[in-house]
Amino acid sequence: MKKLNFAIVGFVLLASVLWFRIASQSNDVKVYVNYSTEDKNEIISKTSYLSKDDDGYFVICQSRDGEHPCHKVSGVRHGVEKWYSHGALKYEDFYDNGILLATNSYYDNGFISQEVIYKNGNIAEKRVYSRTVANELVKKIFYTTNEIIKRYYVSGKLVKEEIYKGKYLVSRKIFNKNGLLKRLEDYSSSNDTLELLSPFLHGNEDIPSNQNQKHQREEHKRHQEYFEGIDSLWV
Repeated sequence: MKKLNFAIVGFVLLASVLWFRIASQSNDVKVYVNYSTEDKNEIISKTSYLSKDDDGYFVICQSRDGEHPCHKVSGVRHGVEKWYSHGALKYEDFYDNGILLATNSYYDNGFISQEVIYKNGNIAEKRVYSRTVANELVKKIFYTTNEIIKRYYVSGKLVKEEIYKGKYLVSRKIFNKNGLLKRLEDYSSSNDTLELLSPFLHGNEDIPSNQNQKHQREEHKRHQEYFEGIDSLWV
């Protein structure tokens, strides 16, 4: 929990520093408004940028995915680039002197769908939110050099954490409604298959014997199907 609190504080401090750097150059920031070629009154995107004296430029197209026609704009992206669909905000990309810092995406109902944080050009963290009125955080994904950590939430409480090395699941933690660790599973990958090594049940439950492999695998499958069902509803 302390590590998580430190991570949250660090994220807030980083965001504050980045916004200070962007705001400090606000007097020189311009906004390029990109209109639809089919409807001259429809705004597709708005891009904040800094003009440059050199030959540097960035490209703005008819869609965020690069649909033509495209236009060259002299300068570098700096601040926020917003993309719209039929007048509704769909994406916000945050830049600092041409470097992509973060991306927010939105549901059709206007609620935030995902937040993505970048570091050195790679995704460092992703947060996923429900499309319901509560718009709650349902998943966090942390990307490191060697691991991917996925955390799942229900009503703001952590219910599951998974750790992957490459494409293989190596550890899973299941938490109860009070946030206490209920189950710990360690896995080993062999020949592209997943083997449950040491399931450990907390509380008054017994540790399953090594002979009860069938029961362990069936229970693992039920956990997997349950949380995959949650993902399909939320994301």
